[in-house]
Amino acid sequence: VKARLFTPFPPEEQVFPSVVMTYTHGGEGYAYQCRMPKFNYADSLGWYAEMDYLVPEIRRENDEFAFQLYRQQEGTAWLSRLELWVYEKEER
Repeated sequence: VKARLFTPFPPEEQVFPSVVMTYTHGGEGYAYQCRMPKFNYADSLGWYAEMDYLVPEIRRENDEFAFQLYRQQEGTAWLSRLELWVYEKEER
């Protein structure tokens, strides 16, 4: 899974939350990944960050992917766009 976050304002002027990605199995999360996004400047888009999450082995078809923004402190952050890209293994 690839997450792309876009913000129209300089990230250093915001209090940006951590990005948490995980899968759930039996109602419980496992294989958590929690990171602060590192933004790059893209002229026409403002700033963007890309984060990859290598999916653990899926145990059941009904296991769910969860994406969360976790804010540890007070402040404002602006998202203009959020994209989640899921890459699946091609069956042959």
